[in-house]
Amino acid sequence: MHLSSRLRPLTVLLLLTACSSSPSATAVSSTPSTTATTTATTTPAATAPRVAASATPTPPPTAARVEPVGTAVPAGFTPTSATFISAGTGWVLGQAPCKQGTCDALVRTHDGGRTWRAVPAPATTPDHLVGLRFADPRNGFVYGDGLWVTHDGAGSWVKVAGLPQAGPLEAAQGRVWFQAKGKGLRSGPVTGNTYPVARTDTDGTSVVVHGSTVLATTTAGGHGRPQLLVGQSSHFVLRPTPCVAGEQPIVGARTATDLLLVCDGGAGAGQQQKQAYTSADGGMHWTQVADPPPVPGTSISLPPHAAFIMDSRAVEVSRDGGRTWARSLSADGIGEGGFESATLGYAIGDFGSGTVMDLTHDTGRTWTTVRFS
Repeated sequence: MHLSSRLRPLTVLLLLTACSSSPSATAVSSTPSTTATTTATTTPAATAPRVAASATPTPPPTAARVEPVGTAVPAGFTPTSATFISAGTGWVLGQAPCKQGTCDALVRTHDGGRTWRAVPAPATTPDHLVGLRFADPRNGFVYGDGLWVTHDGAGSWVKVAGLPQAGPLEAAQGRVWFQAKGKGLRSGPVTGNTYPVARTDTDGTSVVVHGSTVLATTTAGGHGRPQLLVGQSSHFVLRPTPCVAGEQPIVGARTATDLLLVCDGGAGAGQQQKQAYTSADGGMHWTQVADPPPVPGTSISLPPHAAFIMDSRAVEVSRDGGRTWARSLSADGIGEGGFESATLGYAIGDFGSGTVMDLTHDTGRTWTTVRFS
C-alpha cells in the first residue's frame, strides 16, 4: 500500500500506508515542519529482531525463498521510481552504465534504505520503464511503454500483452489498478496476469486506491468540468470537483473519505496556479484551504496528521489541515515522491548533486540522501 499520488516529471509520486494513488522532466504521476528546510546526516538503522540467546537461527530452505538473494548494486546507479511495502522493505527502479550504454537496474532494501541489493529487472530499455510498484514481497509491477509483472519477488518478469502504455498504477488489498492509454481503467488480482476494463471514461492521469475504494478523474458527465470517479470493483459514482474546465484535478486520500484535492491550472513561465480543497465525505462536499505554492507539478501524500504536496522544486507540508504550507525539502528538480508509511517518505530528484533519492523516517522533518552502494 502507498501513501502517495504521483505525477511524472514535466518533460513528462499513493499514496498511503493504507492508501494508494499514485503515480512530468522536473515535476512530481505516487512521496516538514512549519520552519526552514532541514537535512539529516544519518539514516536510522534497522532494528534487529529479538532472538533468544540459546537459539541458533536457521536459514529458511531454498524452496521457501520468495525473492532473489540479490547482488551488489551496479556502480553509477541512478534512481527513477520507488515503492515500499513497509517502513523497512522497498525497491527502487533506475539505470546504470553497462556494455550497451545504459541498462535498467532494480535494487531492494530490507532495512529502510540503509543497505541495498540488486535484483533482476525487466529485460527492456530505460526508455520503456517509467514507474514501479510492489503489492507485497512477491507481486510487483513495472510500467511505462507496457506492463511487466513479477510473482516471485523480482526473480523473473513477464510482459503483459496488449498494453502499449500503462500507468499510473497502484495496488491495495490484493488488487492492482492502473490506467491503460486508450484502454481505460484496468484492474485485476495482483497474483494474476489479466486485467479487465473497469471504466472507459477516465482521463488517464491518476488513480488513487485506499483499501477497496478507488478514485480516478474524468471529464465525463461534467460538461467539460473535471469529475471524480469513486467506487469499488465495477461500481462507480461520479462526484463533482471544484476544478473548472481546463484545470487538472490531483487527488490524495488519507482514508476512503478524508481527501485532499488540488486543481492545477495552466503552467507558464515557471508558474502554475493552484487551489486546494479538502473533503471529509469522500468528495461529496469540498472546503477550500490555503493555496499551495504556484510551482508546476503536483503530487499529494497524506500520512496521519500531515499533508504533503510535492512539485517540481520542493516538498511542501501542512500540519494544520491545510491552513498553512511550509517548506520541507528544496530541490533543483523532483521527478517522483511520496509517503509509503506513516513516517517514511521519499523524493527522487536533483538536490544539487545530480539525481538521487532522499528519504525521511520522521514524516518529513529531516531528509537523508540514500547511498545505494
